[in-house]
Amino acid sequence: MAKIHITKGGKPLAPKIYLYGMSGIGKTTFAVGCPCPLIIDLDGGAGRYSVDIVKVSSSDEILDVLTEVQEMDYRTIVIDTLEALERLIYAEICRKANVDSIEKAFGGYSKGHIAAGETMGTILDALSALLPLRKMPVVLGQADVKKITDPEGEYTQFSPRANKHLSNRVIEWADLVLFATREQSSATGSGKRVMFTAPTKRAIAKSRLPLPEQVELSFVPIAAALKQSKAVNEEEEHGGF
Repeated sequence: MAKIHITKGGKPLAPKIYLYGMSGIGKTTFAVGCPCPLIIDLDGGAGRYSVDIVKVSSSDEILDVLTEVQEMDYRTIVIDTLEALERLIYAEICRKANVDSIEKAFGGYSKGHIAAGETMGTILDALSALLPLRKMPVVLGQADVKKITDPEGEYTQFSPRANKHLSNRVIEWADLVLFATREQSSATGSGKRVMFTAPTKRAIAKSRLPLPEQVELSFVPIAAALKQSKAVNEEEEHGGF
């Protein structure tokens, strides 16, 4: 009979973050405010910030970057954006399959999407490999919007713009799925920029950290939640409750 191997949980690892929202809401600004960031700038939107960026032209180059940064001092590695990564992956698959549409790749029947999902899975695994090195992976994404009418009335619903074959993988992978928007006020209309950390009928979100359902759009509340989680773990380790 094989001996079981038991390890101690509760080690304070950085969260895997997926932040999405409408264009111009401040997603890249959020990333720039994270600890010592490097941005893999696929969308060309980070160039106006005073931050280190790297340009790539293939998924293999992204994997090369994620390997090289393991030995560097960056603490946050950002992919900006998921939609630009989707376009890059789909274009690569179409070239390999010699077709003009992902729907036609490898004979159709979603085989192109399956291949794209496998590539995305490899990239997400490479991002996860940064966690034991005390590096935080962040994926930024765009949102689509539509009007919903149901028995409760009419409201606006937001969802990731990327194809569900890829966005669902990222949502499952992430510890924090954050929806960036503006706080709504009946008196003033659109207000300060915020993030939703829990699901609502308006948007997909989730959190594996002790965060309120709505926080300011910055890394500050996440840093506070990480500090709180670390304190709880240390108390439990020393016999606290």
